[in-house]
Amino acid sequence: MTQLEMRKLTIVSEHVNGSAILCERHFKEIQMNIAGARDAGVVVTVESIKRRGCRFCRSDKIGFSRWSDSMWPLWRFKKVENGG
Repeated sequence: MTQLEMRKLTIVSEHVNGSAILCERHFKEIQMNIAGARDAGVVVTVESIKRRGCRFCRSDKIGFSRWSDSMWPLWRFKKVENGG
């Protein structure tokens, strides 16, 4: 079985230091969140990895929030497409 290319996000802010693995589909969905968090001073590094286990896919499957723990700053500082 071939492993899909995933994205590993490392998120560092005043209150958070963590990482999460996302599939390409979910990574594309949160581009505006990443941009907004970076504008607010959150350090977000992205690297491509070959590993399984998308955090958002797993959260959706079991009914937990996608935005808990280290992902919170990305939700908090989401950029609105129309200038916000």
